[in-house]
Amino acid sequence: MKAGQVLALMRTLAEEPTLKPFCRRSFSLELLLILAEAERSRRELGVEECFEALTVARPTRGTFSRCYQSLVEEGCLEIRESAAKRSKRAVRLSAASEAALRRVLVAARKAEA
Repeated sequence: MKAGQVLALMRTLAEEPTLKPFCRRSFSLELLLILAEAERSRRELGVEECFEALTVARPTRGTFSRCYQSLVEEGCLEIRESAAKRSKRAVRLSAASEAALRRVLVAARKAEA
């Protein structure tokens, strides 16, 4: 993917109402991609695992916590009880966020072809 295509993809993500909150900070954009990959591979991630997975412009725990809460409140993320461990809270993209990301990525693939 060329730089112009990546830029177009980022702009498209920022135009999607359910994905726009992920574009406010570089680490929340990385979080979006981490959660999308976890969904694709059918892995369950907890809040702490999400924080630990971040590598780009890693925030402090407080900053991550505030951003995470904001994403939950805006309906971008869903928190569920873990199927594997009762004390763990599983983090997933909301159905709307997942569908919007799928639409954006399919459109990007078509534009690339």
